[in-house]
Amino acid sequence: MQFDRVYMTNSGLDLLTSVAAGTQKIEFTKAVASSHDYSGLSAGEFKALTGIANIEQSVKYARVIKENRTLVRAQVSFPSKDVTKAYKLYTVGFYAKGSNGNEILYGVMPSSLPDYIAAYDGHSNADDSFTMLTTVSDTANVSITVDHSSTPSFDDIRVATLNSSSYSINTSELALNDYPRFIAYGYLNGAGIAQTTSYAGVPEMVQLTMTVSLKDNGQTMLPKFWLAQLANDLPDFDISNFTTNRASDGKWMYLISEPATIGIQCLNATFK
Repeated sequence: MQFDRVYMTNSGLDLLTSVAAGTQKIEFTKAVASSHDYSGLSAGEFKALTGIANIEQSVKYARVIKENRTLVRAQVSFPSKDVTKAYKLYTVGFYAKGSNGNEILYGVMPSSLPDYIAAYDGHSNADDSFTMLTTVSDTANVSITVDHSSTPSFDDIRVATLNSSSYSINTSELALNDYPRFIAYGYLNGAGIAQTTSYAGVPEMVQLTMTVSLKDNGQTMLPKFWLAQLANDLPDFDISNFTTNRASDGKWMYLISEPATIGIQCLNATFK
């Protein structure tokens, strides 16, 4: 979904001032998903917020990364399995606390275009994940605490075999100003694997979060998967040990790590 920006609250700015003065350290504590539409507020009204209304989900951060001496990346994932009632996600609120132990609303990420969050139906659904970038005077003053028991850890995509693979694309049928587009799904006991039981489709599947880099004028694609989602929704897939199988019509590339498969569909071109 598309968010406008992250607004710092006055409480968050006060905490950063204390951190810069060396009187406190900062710890990022939780994030909340809200169905309340804050997109019409002014910058001053965002700064004055001290809490978030209509909270639908609340989770601890999955990872807090010190990018450099002053930049911090806080990552959070809202599990689909925790959604018992469907809602429209308008706002994400980020919370933190200082050494005094007082938790405050640190930043707010609003959107005027909500994402519909369906109630969990007992099958794997893609989790909603978000990242907040914030600067501090010195990341040495950032205390990192994450909850790995409730949220899968974020693997470093730079060292994963899965996210180091590339695939050749036939772009000869594309228009001059067009480019190949893709979508990916995860399957369990289906799609690309010989079946022992007849299915009308596959028994379980989930749409996967995947970004794509294109090289050689679109003739080479490099997929990047969100590994935390794979760990949660497709744990049987070994990211460092899988085989590939191109569909006969070239529309699909199957990455197979039995009993799990990732299927990448080329929507407007074909795999070579």
